Amino acid sequence: LWASTDHGFYKTIDGGDTWVQKNNYPIRDIEINPQNPNTLFGSSSSIFYSHDGGETFTSSAGMPLPADVGRVAICVTNADTNYVYAVASDDNDGSLHGIYQSTDGGLNFNLKFDTLNLLGYSDDGTSSGGQSWYDLAIACSHTNRNRILVGGINVWRSNDGGNFFTIESHWVHPASIGYT
Repeated sequence: LWASTDHGFYKTIDGGDTWVQKNNYPIRDIEINPQNPNTLFGSSSSIFYSHDGGETFTSSAGMPLPADVGRVAICVTNADTNYVYAVASDDNDGSLHGIYQSTDGGLNFNLKFDTLNLLGYSDDGTSSGGQSWYDLAIACSHTNRNRILVGGINVWRSNDGGNFFTIESHWVHPASIGYT
């Protein structure tokens, strides 16, 4: 089992009786490669990866993040574990910095989308701000490597690997597109 906290990453090999701190990175999200549980991804305001079951982590130098990133969430798809996605938010106002895609197992990432604020309040992506410090999520389909969902205040879906997004649900009730 693994646990991440604001004060470090922990691992237990005895069902939780004893925990060993492996680093002091403030990791907010852990994702496990569904086909290889020794490969872990962690994120905070950057991305880390481990190929030894969480014993050691390396910063992903292939993630072109600006300095004012507030939080990053990640997902890896069982449909093709070379595909790893990340959503990054702005530290200043909680808005979207971008959606990133890796096709080499998380070693390198490319910016795929940053044209709408998927983390804002509006249902068309034109609002500013957001609350990504509180609600930030990204999920990958288990059967389609190009289908991802991004959640903040609203939920958005891409079927083409993050090039284009449509809103799936809105935070205001009632909403014609569904209520988050």
